[in-house]
Amino acid sequence: NFTSQAFQVGANAGQTITIDKISSARTGTLGQEYKASVTAGALDGTTNVNLSAININGKAIGSATSVAADAKTMVNAINAAGIAGVRAEITGPTTVAAAAMTPAALTGTITINGVTTASITTTLDAATSRANVLKGINDISAATGVTATDDGTGIKLTAADGRPRLAWLQRVRQSRATR
Repeated sequence: NFTSQAFQVGANAGQTITIDKISSARTGTLGQEYKASVTAGALDGTTNVNLSAININGKAIGSATSVAADAKTMVNAINAAGIAGVRAEITGPTTVAAAAMTPAALTGTITINGVTTASITTTLDAATSRANVLKGINDISAATGVTATDDGTGIKLTAADGRPRLAWLQRVRQSRATR
């Protein structure tokens, strides 16, 4: 029975790794990687998460102050904690917003992550309006990290780097189109 064994791994005394027990010596289980995943819903721009509330292996992550609640910030905080055997990553795009559009004749701009689109004109034709908004957002996607797709009823915003904050759409300046 292999239980309570300590192995000297460093040059100095006390630099050991202790193994309580090996539950299986089968080759399929030795050295096997175990993963855990957490799925979080979308948060609006007014929600903050106190990262000190995240505790991994007895180590608190982040500071006692609230920070912007986005996956990218949380991943960076977890990885910066330097916990042996723990690494956080964002594995896919995050849908940050999806909104149906009501046709209207307007002209304005959209600001996402501090980057403003060129002037966008919408019309009473919903498909044309969605195409114009889609182009405006995707023209700045390299700078914002956000891409837009048309789901047939509205525009869906997606972020590849996991910053799911609806506050990205910081402001929309609209003025009635001249007739």
